[in-house]
Amino acid sequence: GKTLTLTDCTERGVITYIGNETSGRCGILTGQSATLNLHNIKVAKLPALSWGLYNQGTFNMYSGTFCENVISVQTFSTGTFNMYGGTVDKNTSIGVCNEGVMKVSGDVHIIGNPSNLDQSMQNARLTVGELSDKAEIGLTPPKNPEAGKPIMVVTSGVTEESAKRFSSDNNNF
Repeated sequence: GKTLTLTDCTERGVITYIGNETSGRCGILTGQSATLNLHNIKVAKLPALSWGLYNQGTFNMYSGTFCENVISVQTFSTGTFNMYGGTVDKNTSIGVCNEGVMKVSGDVHIIGNPSNLDQSMQNARLTVGELSDKAEIGLTPPKNPEAGKPIMVVTSGVTEESAKRFSSDNNNF
């Protein structure tokens, strides 16, 4: 597989779309055998029905922002998303849709989206590393929980302290 590392040292790096297309595009596609390392890049304002990142490989986000997209990051069953820092916010539909493997640690923010972290597939796995005391992660469970029937959202690594960094997107729970 191939590896691509995008780093912005000037704090002005933006991946965006300017044109007449209105749907069906993605800002970044990470193929099954590829790895993308992202440092301090903003991915924003892609057209309707588009993804900021369509991930089938390995995506390592160290800092930066995905915002003002319809779906910012979608990780498919073949993909892995390691979020060590950064922000996913202000999207019109889903911040992060995880169908594969995802690990969160550090100063991560997945909040302010209609659906923040959507664990939409039953096989999706979320591992929690050490989170900063400022980390914020909103969760959208794959279905509405019923009394006495908990839903597994985080598969490993959660501590009492890191659990405080998670909130439900559904105000009824």
